Amino acid sequence: MTNKCRGCGAEIIWMKTPMKRKIPVDAEPVWIVVGVPGRKPFIRKDGSFVFGVKVGDAYEPDDPDSEVVECYESHFATCPVGGQFRNRQPRTRAPGYR
Repeated sequence: MTNKCRGCGAEIIWMKTPMKRKIPVDAEPVWIVVGVPGRKPFIRKDGSFVFGVKVGDAYEPDDPDSEVVECYESHFATCPVGGQFRNRQPRTRAPGYR
């Protein structure tokens, strides 16, 4: 089931990570090559994280041992107004702390 981002209106899906935390991801899955330089985090269908580089559907790997998987991209990484949802409250010190 998809929802819409409150900031940009894009279609998103809420997934649960292995630590049971919810994370918004773009509704359209992407294909990534795992374990190459310049990698960034993506989310697998089971909610676990994997690092890789995004490629197109018709990607033909140079290395036959390279792993190409379908994942989701965090909507925090793609939302043009995602910064407005970050918690920007100042940290407070414990009473009696100097």
